[in-house]
Amino acid sequence: MSPRRLVLLGLALVLILMSWGGIAAARRGLSIRSLEQDGVPMVLVAPPAGEKHPGVLIAHGFAGSKQLMLGYAYTLAHSGYATLLWDFRGHGANPFNLNYDSLQPELNTAYAALVDQPGVDPERLAIVGHSMGSQAVLEASLNHPARFNHSWSHGLGMSLFFGWMIAAVFPLAA
Repeated sequence: MSPRRLVLLGLALVLILMSWGGIAAARRGLSIRSLEQDGVPMVLVAPPAGEKHPGVLIAHGFAGSKQLMLGYAYTLAHSGYATLLWDFRGHGANPFNLNYDSLQPELNTAYAALVDQPGVDPERLAIVGHSMGSQAVLEASLNHPARFNHSWSHGLGMSLFFGWMIAAVFPLAA
């Protein structure tokens, strides 16, 4: 192996070790528990037990999973929020086929699991979604406005965008 390749290999190993250290540091001091309810795999990431914390549901995007959204969960949990992430059907560890008609069943299951946690204040809830998850967040916020104090959608799902665009351009077709 050439000296240049050895240096690159060494650099890659150092970067991998630094990444693992960053993940360990992000998890430090947090309560992290795997849950499952109605076949939906979930992860609760929360500050240490104590007083009741505001809760945040975090919905992933298409071809994503709860693991891809852990950065949000760690950051919010270190700021005093109890967060719950789950895998939609057809994603991550969820064994069921994706239901293109609605993402609400899994979101409702996650909501029920979050408000059942003893360290979560059910009167102070927010919901966050990315891409496909943002579509579920918007739908849940519109259908159940009393459930959530705040909602945030990042990268609006394209099917919802095109649905709105078609309704705006062809109002009689919608």
